[in-house]
Amino acid sequence: MRRLFIYVVLTTGIAMPATAQETPEGIRAGAFIIQPSVSLGVGYDTNIFLEETNEDASFVATVSPRVNVISDWNRHEVALTAGGSYALIADSSDDNAFQFDVGLSGLLDVTRAVGITGNIGYEFVSEARGEDDTGLGITEPVTSHNVSAGLGADVVFGRVRVSPFGGVLMRDFQDVNLIGGGVDNQDDRDRVEYNAGLELGYSVRRGIEGFVRGQYGRINFQEAVDDAGVNRDSDGWRVLAGVKVDLTRLIEASAGFGYETRDFEDPTLSSVSGPSAELGVSWSITPLTTLNFDASRSFQETTITGSSVTNNTTLQFGVDHALLRNLDLGATLTYALEDFEGINREDNLFGVRLKADWRVMRLLTLTPSYQFRLGDSNSAGEDYTDHRFFLTATYGFQ
Repeated sequence: MRRLFIYVVLTTGIAMPATAQETPEGIRAGAFIIQPSVSLGVGYDTNIFLEETNEDASFVATVSPRVNVISDWNRHEVALTAGGSYALIADSSDDNAFQFDVGLSGLLDVTRAVGITGNIGYEFVSEARGEDDTGLGITEPVTSHNVSAGLGADVVFGRVRVSPFGGVLMRDFQDVNLIGGGVDNQDDRDRVEYNAGLELGYSVRRGIEGFVRGQYGRINFQEAVDDAGVNRDSDGWRVLAGVKVDLTRLIEASAGFGYETRDFEDPTLSSVSGPSAELGVSWSITPLTTLNFDASRSFQETTITGSSVTNNTTLQFGVDHALLRNLDLGATLTYALEDFEGINREDNLFGVRLKADWRVMRLLTLTPSYQFRLGDSNSAGEDYTDHRFFLTATYGFQ
């Protein structure tokens, strides 16, 4: 629960390029468009380690350069994205954090009815001291090298869509020193995550499609057993059925409900099963105002002693409003319930974020923001409250 907030944002997945019908802004170089940008931020956090008592406050500064290179072709699409962030924690320089990511994605438009997508990416990630899987006993953030790749396809036969997909994620965590001497072994967390599945869709009418998705996942840890003598290798299934709605200029939504299972190699870790769900709605209630709602229920990986997985339920509601032509306001409310399977621990996480995007000029945007976070846990020492005030200036193409 207790975790220092790393003031950088990196996407785990690689963003797909804009569609061929759009003309994105940027610097044209032949058939490609280059979009460089850099963000500078400064702020104040009242509880950087999200501790229950004796909170540490600090000023924080960030710098985040990024460049996107996207194709502007009539057919096929490709995008290269690269960027990084560096966060300086004024009152805890040992927790200064660097992150970096690079990725390549694309769409091969074979025919009007057949498309193939693919992506490959690398991330260097800094995981803050105080995270559930790291604790506060280490001297600096835990870093990891993550390599991912994915492949998918859409094949359409009249009203029927067939979409196979698959992917792999390799995670390599680096050991860190412990306060007072010694080394914290992070190799227990090194793993390879595989997934493969098939989604079938049926177009009920224009803009409305029913779907069924089945997915198999396998997680193999590098170590045969961890330091506690437990084999955390597992596999499982997830099946969802639902509907997708895409009514131009009004609403985009996807809702799927189903069932999920996870079985573990080690008999001391309890196998789990239960309801699973994904829900996402974006509703433009007026030309100036958009409402967003997302919800999900799924099992997530953990290495907390005695727990096999966390059963996560998340809810998020947001509203965006264009107050002026160059001023957008936004508000987001979040709630998450993390239920640690196998042990008596439940964490309730609440959050509020307010922000304004002021486009001072064509390429310059100022974003003041305020964030409040609250953690309520039945585990001793895991409650916290935190206030974060930040101002970010972004120059470039977004």
